[in-house]
Amino acid sequence: MHLSIGPYWAVSMSILIKISDTVRFPVEGKLRDDKGTEKDFSFDLVMRRMNQDEFDAVLVDPNAKVSDIVKTNATGWYYVKAEDGAEVPFSAAGLTGLLLIPGMTTSVWVAYCKNAGVQAKNSERSSV
Repeated sequence: MHLSIGPYWAVSMSILIKISDTVRFPVEGKLRDDKGTEKDFSFDLVMRRMNQDEFDAVLVDPNAKVSDIVKTNATGWYYVKAEDGAEVPFSAAGLTGLLLIPGMTTSVWVAYCKNAGVQAKNSERSSV
């Protein structure tokens, strides 16, 4: 970090040209149980980090399904548990089941977009 003091000051930080091919990010939300009680949930998902060209292609493809994009790019998860509290190992079948919960695919996609790309300082949104 470079900081110069004078009539004007500037802070500069570097960025690496090559970043990780995957990104781990939190997915958080609320879901009502069979009694109508609202329950918070949170888990981490690991997905392949798409580059900007891939994002651009997906955004203009009228046949693209978000659930297919997630299924193709997800590689792991953390804090996903069975009813007995045991950790559930990541699997394609498990991911498909998770994404069948109404609204889950959207929650995953929004969290991915927020965390996979560059985020401007003081902004909640990713630039992708």
